[in-house]
Amino acid sequence: MKTWSFYDPVTGELHGTVFSSTNERFLASNTPSGYLPIEGRLDAALHRVDPVTKQVVVRDEPLRPPRPSEEHSWDGHRWRAPPPTPEQKAQMSVRVQIAALEVSQARAVREHLLGDPKALERLAQIDNRIAELRKELSQ
Repeated sequence: MKTWSFYDPVTGELHGTVFSSTNERFLASNTPSGYLPIEGRLDAALHRVDPVTKQVVVRDEPLRPPRPSEEHSWDGHRWRAPPPTPEQKAQMSVRVQIAALEVSQARAVREHLLGDPKALERLAQIDNRIAELRKELSQ
């Protein structure tokens, strides 16, 4: 099996699409319009093709995708979000607890539908705990 990447013959920039096949006759129909194939799996952020020599060139510095926000920093390979603040960590913990409680309601609902007399009490307890946690989020 062979693999091809595709580059712009004027700029040498890679398309980002990669095609693999055991049959080369399918290459032409899978080549993006305006691009030329080059054998190999190339990373558009790390490589380009020299339009004159047709040789693969490794970029001195990888292309950077757009910065997601002003808080993100570049680590040499990708944008990194800042670590969560203690307040954000606490909120995430509360949200996880709420999600777990909401999932646990399904069993109590099923038991109630099947006639368990204590199921409504368990549902009320779960609902009360969720309400308490939501108050924590709003503070």
